Amino acid sequence: ATDHVLLCTGALQKPRDVKFEGEAAWARSRPVVHGVSGEVDALELAGKRVCILGFGAFAIENAREALLAGAKKVTIVGRNLTQMGPKLLHYLNSTDESGRIKQLFQEPQAPEPEAALRKVRLMEHAYAQAGASALLPTHLKQLLRGDKVTAKPTITIPVNTDVFFIAHALGLLEVVVGEARRFDNAAGAVVVNGHRPVADADTSAGAGADATAANAELQVDCDVVIKCLGFERPDDKLADKVGRANIMSPFWLSPKVLVMKAERSTDPSKLVPFTNGSVVVIAQLYMEIFLHFRAHPAELPAALALLPRPTIAGESMDDFVAGVVALNTHFPGVTRRLDALRTRLIRQFKTKYTLEQFLAKNRADWERTCATLSPDGNPAAVPYLWAGLQQQQRALKEKEAAAPAAAP
Repeated sequence: ATDHVLLCTGALQKPRDVKFEGEAAWARSRPVVHGVSGEVDALELAGKRVCILGFGAFAIENAREALLAGAKKVTIVGRNLTQMGPKLLHYLNSTDESGRIKQLFQEPQAPEPEAALRKVRLMEHAYAQAGASALLPTHLKQLLRGDKVTAKPTITIPVNTDVFFIAHALGLLEVVVGEARRFDNAAGAVVVNGHRPVADADTSAGAGADATAANAELQVDCDVVIKCLGFERPDDKLADKVGRANIMSPFWLSPKVLVMKAERSTDPSKLVPFTNGSVVVIAQLYMEIFLHFRAHPAELPAALALLPRPTIAGESMDDFVAGVVALNTHFPGVTRRLDALRTRLIRQFKTKYTLEQFLAKNRADWERTCATLSPDGNPAAVPYLWAGLQQQQRALKEKEAAAPAAAP
C-alpha cells in the first residue's frame, strides 16, 4: 500500500523553443542547437566561433563544454549579467571556512567584514584578475560600495567554475549584454540589440563599475549557435494534474501528496540558509522534513497551518524560505534534523578536503585547464588566483609543525 506520493517534477525538461528571424535559413547551413541530450558533444567545435544565447547556469555549462572542445571563441549573449564564482567559493560555502581567507581581501588592521561581504570580495578578486571587472553584476558592486542594494540578481542555479575566468583572461570568452534579434546567414552572425560592458578607469568606488553603454545593433560573428533560453515549467501544468491550485510551501499539496522541486517562479530575495544553493542538498532537506512528519503525523496539522499557501505556479523562493523557517522554528524535531544535516554535510566535505588539500587540487585543475585552453599549452598561461592563499596555508602549517608541543 502507498501512504504518500512524492512528485519530483524537476525543471530542466523541455527547452523553451524561441524562434528568431532568419533561424530557419541559418539551420540549413550551420548548426543551431539547444545544448541538451548530447547535442553539443556531437558537434565539431574545434576552431569554431560559438554564440550562446542565454546567461544562466545551463548556458555557462555549454560555454565550458565548447571551450574545452577547442572552440576558437565563445560569446555569451544575455539580458543581464549572471553572478559567477570561482571553485573556491563552492568549497567555502560547503565548509564554512570563509574566515580563513579574510587577510587576503582586506587591509591590515581593517575591521573584519561580514562573511557575505568577504565572499563578494573573493568574487571581485576573481573578476579583476581575469580582466572581467565590467562583468561583475550590479548588486555585487552595490554591496562592495556599501550602497543600498537595489539591483536584483539574475536567478539561476549557482555557478562556480574556474573555466569562465581562465577563458576570459585568455580572450577566448566575451559577454554581450542584450537580446538576439535575428540570425544573419549571409554574414554568418547573430544580430543583437545590446552592448559589450566596459570597465571604468576608476574602479575605486566599486571594483570595476561598468560604464553603462546604450544598446545598439551589433553583430556576433559565429559558426555555431547554442540556445540556452530556459525550459518550459512543469508547474504551469501541475495544478490541472493534481486537481488543486495551491501548495503549502515548502512542498505539501495535501497531507499525503508532496512535490519536491528546487526552482521557483520568481526572483528570490533570500538564500536558503540550510543549503548553500545545492539542488542535491535541497533534496536532502526535503527528505529530513518529510521523514520527521511521517514519524510524527500528529504534528502535521499544526505545521500545515503555519505555512504560506501560494499558487503552485506562483510559489517563490521567499515562500519556500518562510515555510522552512516556520517548521525549523516551531518543531524541535525538525530543528534537530536540519542541524544534523548541516553538520554532516560540512563534516563530509572537510573530511574529503582540508583547505590546503582543496587548493592543491584546485591549482592542478587550474593549470590543466590553462594547458588545454591556451594556444601554446602553457599551464601557467593565467596565474593561479589563490597562490597567495596557498602560500599562507603552507606557512601556517610549517609554523604549527615547528611549535613546541604543549606541556601535559
